[in-house]
Amino acid sequence: MKAPLIKAHLEAYKNTLSESNDYYSAFIFGVLSRFQKYWDIDASDFGGMFDQVFKNEVSNTLWSADQYRPKELMLLMIKQDKEFARFMFKDLFDEQKDFHGRVKRFQFHCDQLFAQVQKTNPKLSTHYHEDYIMISTYLALRYPETYTLYDYGLFKELLTRYASNKVPTFDDIERYMKLMRSLLHNFIMKDESLNQAMKSYCSRAGQPFINSTLWVNHLYSQRL
Repeated sequence: MKAPLIKAHLEAYKNTLSESNDYYSAFIFGVLSRFQKYWDIDASDFGGMFDQVFKNEVSNTLWSADQYRPKELMLLMIKQDKEFARFMFKDLFDEQKDFHGRVKRFQFHCDQLFAQVQKTNPKLSTHYHEDYIMISTYLALRYPETYTLYDYGLFKELLTRYASNKVPTFDDIERYMKLMRSLLHNFIMKDESLNQAMKSYCSRAGQPFINSTLWVNHLYSQRL
C-alpha cells in the first residue's frame, strides 16, 4: 500500500468529520461503549446479559433486520445450553489461541448448538453465524483496537484505492484484520488533528470517543 494515498484519504475524512452533522452511523460507538461497560462472561444470567449488551436506541441493524436475526438466534442457543454458549465466547475471546482456529471453532460450536435448538424449532434454517459478520462484530466490540466489522467489499476497495499489489479475490478475515490494525495504529492514531476531529464529531453526536478500528468502517461509510 502507498502511504501518500492513505494520508490523502484520511485528510478528506478529517475535513468531512469537521463539517458533518450526519451522526447516524456514529451509533456503532455507542454500541461499543455499552459492550465494554456491560459485557460479563461470568454473568449468572448469561442470556439476560447478552440481551442487554446488544441494545441501542439508534439502530439494531448489526444484529436485527429483515431476514437477519443473529441476536435472536444466539439468545435461543444460550437458552438451550447457557454454559456451552459461555464456553464458546470464552474460547473466541481467548487471545492466547490462534485466531483462525478460534473463528472456525466458534462457527462449528454454533452449528452444534443450533442442531439442538432445531429439535424443538424445526422451521429454523440458520443461526446467522456461518460467515464472518457477527463473529467479527463480537471480536470488534471485545477488542476494539484489534478487530473491526468484516466487510469483504471494504477490504477490496481499500486495497485497490491504496494501490496494493495483492487485492483479495476471496474472504481472508485474518489479513483483513491486520490491514485495519495497520490503518488505525500506523496512520489514524498518529494523526493528532484527525483524532481531534474524531473527538469533536463524537461529542456532537453524543457518543463516546474510543480509539477503535471501527473508525475505518466509519471512514468507508462516508464514501469519500
